[in-house]
Amino acid sequence: MADRDPRPTDQRRSPIEPPPAPPARTLDVRQITVVGIVAFALFTLLNASSLLRIVERQPFGWQRTVQVALVKPLDGLSHLLFLDRPRQAADDALGHEFGDASAFDDLAAGDAGEDAPAGPAPTELRQPTADDPLRLFIVGDSQAEILGQSVIDRANATGVMDATLDFEFSSGLTRPDFYNWPAEIQRVVETEDPDAMVVVFGANDGQGMELEGGVFQPGDPEWNAEYARRVDAVMTYLEQSGVRVYWIGQPVARDADYTARLELMNQIFADVAADHPNTTIVSLFELFQDESGAYSDYLPGAGGELVNMRNSDGIHLTRAGGDRAADAVFTALEADLPDGAPTPTPTVAPGAVSPATTAPAG
Repeated sequence: MADRDPRPTDQRRSPIEPPPAPPARTLDVRQITVVGIVAFALFTLLNASSLLRIVERQPFGWQRTVQVALVKPLDGLSHLLFLDRPRQAADDALGHEFGDASAFDDLAAGDAGEDAPAGPAPTELRQPTADDPLRLFIVGDSQAEILGQSVIDRANATGVMDATLDFEFSSGLTRPDFYNWPAEIQRVVETEDPDAMVVVFGANDGQGMELEGGVFQPGDPEWNAEYARRVDAVMTYLEQSGVRVYWIGQPVARDADYTARLELMNQIFADVAADHPNTTIVSLFELFQDESGAYSDYLPGAGGELVNMRNSDGIHLTRAGGDRAADAVFTALEADLPDGAPTPTPTVAPGAVSPATTAPAG
Protein backbone atom coordinates (compact mmCIF):
# COMPACT_ATOMS: atom_id res chain seq x y z
CA MET A 1 0.00 0.00 0.00
CA ALA A 2 1.45 3.37 -1.19
CA ASP A 3 2.31 5.95 1.35
CA ARG A 4 -0.20 8.77 1.54
CA ASP A 5 0.85 12.39 0.89
CA PRO A 6 0.79 14.00 4.32
CA ARG A 7 0.01 17.53 2.83
CA PRO A 8 -3.55 18.81 2.98
CA THR A 9 -5.64 18.31 -0.16
CA ASP A 10 -5.74 22.06 -1.07
CA GLN A 11 -1.93 22.24 -0.94
CA ARG A 12 -1.48 19.12 -3.07
CA ARG A 13 -3.74 20.59 -5.84
CA SER A 14 -2.39 24.18 -5.93
CA PRO A 15 -0.46 25.14 -9.07
CA ILE A 16 3.21 26.01 -8.98
CA GLU A 17 3.55 29.74 -8.19
CA PRO A 18 5.75 31.83 -10.55
CA PRO A 19 8.89 33.38 -9.16
CA PRO A 20 8.50 36.93 -7.93
CA ALA A 21 9.09 39.70 -10.51
CA PRO A 22 12.41 41.50 -10.29
CA PRO A 23 12.18 44.95 -8.72
CA ALA A 24 11.54 47.80 -11.20
CA ARG A 25 14.64 49.71 -12.16
CA THR A 26 14.43 53.43 -11.48
CA LEU A 27 16.56 56.29 -12.80
CA ASP A 28 18.24 58.65 -10.46
CA VAL A 29 18.21 62.43 -10.95
CA ARG A 30 21.53 62.44 -12.78
CA GLN A 31 20.38 59.81 -15.29
CA ILE A 32 17.08 61.63 -15.90
CA THR A 33 19.00 64.83 -16.54
CA VAL A 34 21.28 63.12 -19.06
CA VAL A 35 18.32 61.56 -20.90
CA GLY A 36 16.58 64.97 -21.02
CA ILE A 37 19.67 66.69 -22.41
CA VAL A 38 20.16 64.01 -25.08
CA ALA A 39 16.48 64.18 -26.11
CA PHE A 40 16.58 67.98 -26.30
CA ALA A 41 19.79 67.92 -28.35
CA LEU A 42 18.31 65.39 -30.77
CA PHE A 43 15.12 67.45 -31.13
CA THR A 44 17.17 70.59 -31.77
CA LEU A 45 19.28 68.93 -34.45
CA LEU A 46 16.23 67.40 -36.14
CA ASN A 47 14.62 70.84 -36.33
CA ALA A 48 17.72 73.00 -36.77
CA SER A 49 16.75 74.07 -40.30
CA SER A 50 13.36 75.21 -39.06
CA LEU A 51 14.90 77.08 -36.13
CA LEU A 52 17.32 78.82 -38.49
CA ARG A 53 14.46 79.96 -40.72
CA ILE A 54 12.60 81.30 -37.69
CA VAL A 55 15.51 83.45 -36.49
CA GLU A 56 16.34 84.57 -40.05
CA ARG A 57 12.79 85.92 -40.39
CA GLN A 58 13.21 88.26 -37.44
CA PRO A 59 13.58 92.00 -38.13
CA PHE A 60 17.12 92.91 -39.03
CA GLY A 61 19.22 94.04 -36.08
CA TRP A 62 21.82 92.88 -33.58
CA GLN A 63 19.41 90.46 -31.89
CA ARG A 64 18.83 88.64 -35.18
CA THR A 65 22.57 88.62 -35.90
CA VAL A 66 23.33 86.95 -32.56
CA GLN A 67 20.54 84.38 -32.96
CA VAL A 68 21.66 83.45 -36.48
CA ALA A 69 25.28 83.06 -35.28
CA LEU A 70 24.12 80.65 -32.57
CA VAL A 71 21.77 78.54 -34.68
CA LYS A 72 23.68 78.35 -37.98
CA PRO A 73 26.36 75.92 -36.70
CA LEU A 74 23.60 73.63 -35.41
CA ASP A 75 22.00 73.66 -38.85
CA GLY A 76 25.35 72.74 -40.42
CA LEU A 77 25.85 69.85 -37.99
CA SER A 78 22.30 68.63 -38.58
CA HIS A 79 22.91 68.56 -42.33
CA LEU A 80 26.26 66.81 -41.89
CA LEU A 81 24.60 64.06 -39.80
CA PHE A 82 21.61 63.80 -42.20
CA LEU A 83 19.30 64.69 -39.32
CA ASP A 84 17.63 67.47 -41.32
CA ARG A 85 16.19 65.06 -43.91
CA PRO A 86 12.96 64.21 -41.98
CA ARG A 87 12.18 67.91 -41.56
CA GLN A 88 12.84 68.62 -45.22
CA ALA A 89 10.58 65.74 -46.22
CA ALA A 90 7.81 67.11 -43.99
CA ASP A 91 8.15 70.60 -45.51
CA ASP A 92 8.02 69.15 -49.03
CA ALA A 93 4.95 67.09 -48.17
CA LEU A 94 3.19 70.16 -46.75
CA GLY A 95 4.14 72.28 -49.75
CA HIS A 96 6.21 74.77 -47.76
CA GLU A 97 8.29 77.01 -50.02
CA PHE A 98 10.89 79.52 -48.90
CA GLY A 99 12.30 82.16 -51.20
CA ASP A 100 14.51 85.24 -51.37
CA ALA A 101 14.63 88.38 -53.49
CA SER A 102 15.15 86.28 -56.61
CA ALA A 103 11.63 84.88 -56.16
CA PHE A 104 10.35 88.07 -57.79
CA ASP A 105 12.70 87.53 -60.73
CA ASP A 106 11.24 84.05 -61.07
CA LEU A 107 7.75 85.56 -61.01
CA ALA A 108 8.59 88.11 -63.70
CA ALA A 109 10.03 85.32 -65.85
CA GLY A 110 7.16 82.92 -65.09
CA ASP A 111 5.15 81.30 -67.86
CA ALA A 112 1.70 82.91 -67.85
CA GLY A 113 0.32 80.14 -70.00
CA GLU A 114 -0.13 79.55 -73.73
CA ASP A 115 -3.46 81.37 -73.81
CA ALA A 116 -2.24 84.45 -71.91
CA PRO A 117 -2.46 87.74 -73.81
CA ALA A 118 0.77 89.30 -75.02
CA GLY A 119 -0.17 92.65 -73.46
CA PRO A 120 -2.36 93.73 -70.54
CA ALA A 121 -5.60 91.91 -69.86
CA PRO A 122 -8.86 93.46 -71.15
CA THR A 123 -9.94 96.33 -68.92
CA GLU A 124 -13.57 95.21 -68.80
CA LEU A 125 -14.32 91.99 -67.00
CA ARG A 126 -16.34 89.34 -68.76
CA GLN A 127 -20.07 88.94 -68.19
CA PRO A 128 -20.48 86.52 -65.25
CA THR A 129 -23.37 84.07 -65.04
CA ALA A 130 -24.64 81.61 -62.46
CA ASP A 131 -23.31 78.77 -64.62
CA ASP A 132 -19.97 80.48 -65.23
CA PRO A 133 -19.33 82.77 -62.23
CA LEU A 134 -16.59 85.35 -62.10
CA ARG A 135 -13.61 83.80 -60.31
CA LEU A 136 -12.31 86.24 -57.70
CA PHE A 137 -9.32 85.58 -55.42
CA ILE A 138 -8.29 87.63 -52.39
CA VAL A 139 -4.60 87.22 -51.50
CA GLY A 140 -2.40 88.92 -48.96
CA ASP A 141 -1.36 89.47 -45.38
CA SER A 142 -3.35 89.48 -42.13
CA GLN A 143 -5.23 92.62 -43.22
CA ALA A 144 -6.75 90.49 -45.99
CA GLU A 145 -8.46 88.12 -43.55
CA ILE A 146 -11.50 90.16 -42.48
CA LEU A 147 -11.61 92.22 -45.67
CA GLY A 148 -11.59 88.98 -47.67
CA GLN A 149 -14.43 87.48 -45.66
CA SER A 150 -16.53 90.57 -46.36
CA VAL A 151 -15.66 90.45 -50.07
CA ILE A 152 -16.73 86.80 -50.16
CA ASP A 153 -20.11 87.72 -48.62
CA ARG A 154 -20.57 90.48 -51.17
CA ALA A 155 -19.59 88.16 -54.02
CA ASN A 156 -21.96 85.43 -52.85
CA ALA A 157 -24.80 87.97 -52.76
CA THR A 158 -24.46 88.54 -56.51
CA GLY A 159 -25.14 84.90 -57.37
CA VAL A 160 -22.64 85.15 -60.23
CA MET A 161 -19.30 85.43 -58.44
CA ASP A 162 -17.15 82.81 -56.75
CA ALA A 163 -14.64 84.36 -54.31
CA THR A 164 -11.79 82.59 -52.48
CA LEU A 165 -9.57 83.93 -49.67
CA ASP A 166 -5.87 83.05 -49.52
CA PHE A 167 -4.00 84.92 -46.75
CA GLU A 168 -1.05 84.37 -44.45
CA PHE A 169 -0.36 86.04 -41.11
CA SER A 170 2.84 88.11 -40.77
CA SER A 171 3.57 87.81 -44.50
CA GLY A 172 4.23 90.34 -47.23
CA LEU A 173 6.58 91.29 -50.04
CA THR A 174 9.63 92.24 -47.98
CA ARG A 175 10.31 88.76 -46.55
CA PRO A 176 9.79 85.96 -49.08
CA ASP A 177 12.04 83.89 -46.83
CA PHE A 178 9.10 83.78 -44.39
CA TYR A 179 6.36 83.21 -46.97
CA ASN A 180 7.01 82.99 -50.70
CA TRP A 181 4.14 85.04 -52.13
CA PRO A 182 5.55 85.07 -55.68
CA ALA A 183 5.39 81.25 -55.75
CA GLU A 184 1.92 81.22 -54.16
CA ILE A 185 0.53 83.81 -56.57
CA GLN A 186 1.89 81.83 -59.50
CA ARG A 187 0.30 78.68 -58.09
CA VAL A 188 -3.08 80.38 -57.77
CA VAL A 189 -2.95 81.66 -61.34
CA GLU A 190 -1.86 78.36 -62.82
CA THR A 191 -4.27 76.13 -60.88
CA GLU A 192 -7.31 78.35 -60.23
CA ASP A 193 -7.38 80.58 -63.34
CA PRO A 194 -8.89 83.65 -61.60
CA ASP A 195 -10.59 86.43 -63.55
CA ALA A 196 -9.72 89.05 -60.95
CA MET A 197 -7.57 89.27 -57.85
CA VAL A 198 -7.79 91.50 -54.78
CA VAL A 199 -4.23 92.02 -53.49
CA VAL A 200 -3.55 93.15 -49.91
CA PHE A 201 0.04 93.83 -48.84
CA GLY A 202 1.80 96.35 -46.64
CA ALA A 203 0.69 95.68 -43.06
CA ASN A 204 3.90 93.71 -42.37
CA ASP A 205 6.15 95.22 -45.02
CA GLY A 206 7.40 98.26 -43.12
CA GLN A 207 10.63 96.54 -42.07
CA GLY A 208 14.18 96.27 -43.29
CA MET A 209 15.25 94.37 -46.38
CA GLU A 210 18.66 92.77 -46.76
CA LEU A 211 19.88 93.78 -50.20
CA GLU A 212 23.20 93.99 -51.95
CA GLY A 213 25.13 96.58 -50.01
CA GLY A 214 23.48 96.06 -46.64
CA VAL A 215 20.19 96.24 -44.77
CA PHE A 216 17.91 99.09 -45.80
CA GLN A 217 14.82 100.52 -44.12
CA PRO A 218 11.58 101.99 -45.51
CA GLY A 219 12.34 105.44 -46.87
CA ASP A 220 15.89 104.58 -47.95
CA PRO A 221 16.20 104.98 -51.73
CA GLU A 222 17.43 101.38 -52.05
CA TRP A 223 14.46 100.05 -50.07
CA ASN A 224 11.95 102.12 -52.01
CA ALA A 225 13.36 101.00 -55.35
CA GLU A 226 13.41 97.31 -54.40
CA TYR A 227 9.90 97.39 -52.97
CA ALA A 228 8.63 99.09 -56.13
CA ARG A 229 10.37 96.39 -58.20
CA ARG A 230 8.59 93.65 -56.27
CA VAL A 231 5.20 95.35 -56.56
CA ASP A 232 5.78 95.79 -60.30
CA ALA A 233 6.71 92.12 -60.69
CA VAL A 234 3.41 91.02 -59.12
CA MET A 235 1.30 93.47 -61.14
CA THR A 236 3.06 92.57 -64.39
CA TYR A 237 2.70 88.84 -63.88
CA LEU A 238 -1.00 89.05 -63.04
CA GLU A 239 -1.81 91.33 -65.96
CA GLN A 240 0.12 89.17 -68.41
CA SER A 241 -1.81 86.19 -67.04
CA GLY A 242 -5.10 87.87 -67.95
CA VAL A 243 -6.03 88.73 -64.35
CA ARG A 244 -7.73 92.04 -63.50
CA VAL A 245 -6.03 93.43 -60.38
CA TYR A 246 -7.53 95.42 -57.49
CA TRP A 247 -4.62 96.45 -55.30
CA ILE A 248 -5.63 97.57 -51.82
CA GLY A 249 -4.02 100.62 -50.24
CA GLN A 250 -3.55 100.24 -46.49
CA PRO A 251 -5.90 102.21 -44.18
CA VAL A 252 -4.71 104.84 -41.72
CA ALA A 253 -3.48 103.34 -38.45
CA ARG A 254 -3.49 104.61 -34.85
CA ASP A 255 0.30 104.82 -34.50
CA ALA A 256 1.77 107.82 -36.34
CA ASP A 257 5.13 106.19 -37.21
CA TYR A 258 3.45 103.05 -38.50
CA THR A 259 1.02 105.18 -40.52
CA ALA A 260 3.95 107.02 -42.13
CA ARG A 261 5.34 103.71 -43.39
CA LEU A 262 1.91 102.74 -44.74
CA GLU A 263 1.65 106.05 -46.57
CA LEU A 264 5.06 105.42 -48.14
CA MET A 265 3.96 102.00 -49.40
CA ASN A 266 0.58 103.33 -50.57
CA GLN A 267 2.42 105.91 -52.65
CA ILE A 268 4.65 103.22 -54.15
CA PHE A 269 1.54 101.16 -55.02
CA ALA A 270 0.01 104.14 -56.82
CA ASP A 271 3.23 105.09 -58.63
CA VAL A 272 3.80 101.56 -59.93
CA ALA A 273 0.13 101.07 -60.88
CA ALA A 274 0.33 104.18 -63.08
CA ASP A 275 2.15 101.97 -65.62
CA HIS A 276 -0.41 99.16 -65.31
CA PRO A 277 -3.71 100.11 -67.01
CA ASN A 278 -5.43 96.99 -65.73
CA THR A 279 -4.52 97.42 -62.09
CA THR A 280 -6.80 99.61 -59.97
CA ILE A 281 -5.66 101.02 -56.65
CA VAL A 282 -8.45 100.82 -54.08
CA SER A 283 -7.57 103.44 -51.47
CA LEU A 284 -8.70 102.77 -47.91
CA PHE A 285 -6.60 105.44 -46.21
CA GLU A 286 -9.13 108.28 -46.30
CA LEU A 287 -12.04 105.87 -45.99
CA PHE A 288 -11.00 105.06 -42.42
CA GLN A 289 -10.35 108.63 -41.31
CA ASP A 290 -12.91 110.62 -39.35
CA GLU A 291 -14.34 113.99 -40.41
CA SER A 292 -11.21 115.77 -39.18
CA GLY A 293 -8.93 113.47 -41.18
CA ALA A 294 -7.63 111.60 -38.14
CA TYR A 295 -7.64 107.94 -37.21
CA SER A 296 -10.78 106.79 -35.41
CA ASP A 297 -11.92 103.43 -34.08
CA TYR A 298 -15.53 104.45 -34.69
CA LEU A 299 -17.02 105.54 -38.02
CA PRO A 300 -20.58 105.73 -39.44
CA GLY A 301 -22.16 102.34 -40.07
CA ALA A 302 -24.94 101.25 -42.40
CA GLY A 303 -27.57 103.21 -40.48
CA GLY A 304 -25.44 106.26 -39.84
CA GLU A 305 -24.69 105.24 -36.25
CA LEU A 306 -21.10 105.06 -35.06
CA VAL A 307 -19.70 101.54 -35.37
CA ASN A 308 -16.38 100.12 -34.18
CA MET A 309 -14.36 99.65 -37.38
CA ARG A 310 -10.90 98.76 -36.00
CA ASN A 311 -9.47 96.14 -33.68
CA SER A 312 -7.76 97.04 -30.43
CA ASP A 313 -4.32 97.02 -32.11
CA GLY A 314 -5.29 100.10 -34.12
CA ILE A 315 -4.34 98.33 -37.36
CA HIS A 316 -6.66 95.50 -38.32
CA LEU A 317 -10.30 95.79 -39.32
CA THR A 318 -13.31 94.58 -37.41
CA ARG A 319 -16.02 92.85 -39.41
CA ALA A 320 -17.83 96.20 -39.80
CA GLY A 321 -14.56 97.65 -41.06
CA GLY A 322 -14.19 94.74 -43.46
CA ASP A 323 -17.66 95.43 -44.85
CA ARG A 324 -16.75 99.09 -45.32
CA ALA A 325 -13.57 98.13 -47.19
CA ALA A 326 -15.44 95.52 -49.28
CA ASP A 327 -17.80 98.27 -50.48
CA ALA A 328 -14.76 100.13 -51.81
CA VAL A 329 -13.52 97.00 -53.58
CA PHE A 330 -16.88 96.41 -55.23
CA THR A 331 -17.20 100.03 -56.32
CA ALA A 332 -14.01 99.51 -58.32
CA LEU A 333 -14.97 96.05 -59.51
CA GLU A 334 -18.45 97.10 -60.68
CA ALA A 335 -16.89 99.79 -62.86
CA ASP A 336 -15.16 97.05 -64.86
CA LEU A 337 -18.19 94.75 -65.21
CA PRO A 338 -20.32 94.83 -68.36
CA ASP A 339 -23.49 96.88 -68.10
CA GLY A 340 -26.30 94.95 -66.48
CA ALA A 341 -24.11 92.57 -64.50
CA PRO A 342 -25.75 91.97 -61.09
CA THR A 343 -24.03 93.48 -58.07
CA PRO A 344 -24.93 93.47 -54.36
CA THR A 345 -26.14 96.50 -52.41
CA PRO A 346 -23.33 98.40 -50.64
CA THR A 347 -23.31 98.57 -46.86
CA VAL A 348 -21.70 101.99 -46.34
CA ALA A 349 -24.16 104.41 -44.78
CA PRO A 350 -25.65 107.16 -46.97
CA GLY A 351 -23.72 110.35 -46.32
CA ALA A 352 -20.69 108.47 -44.99
CA VAL A 353 -17.30 108.82 -46.61
CA SER A 354 -17.65 107.09 -49.96
CA PRO A 355 -15.27 104.29 -50.96
CA ALA A 356 -12.34 105.91 -52.72
CA THR A 357 -10.84 104.24 -55.75
CA THR A 358 -8.06 105.52 -57.91
CA ALA A 359 -7.92 104.29 -61.46
CA PRO A 360 -4.30 104.31 -62.62
CA ALA A 361 -3.28 106.47 -65.50
CA GLY A 362 -2.91 104.98 -68.94
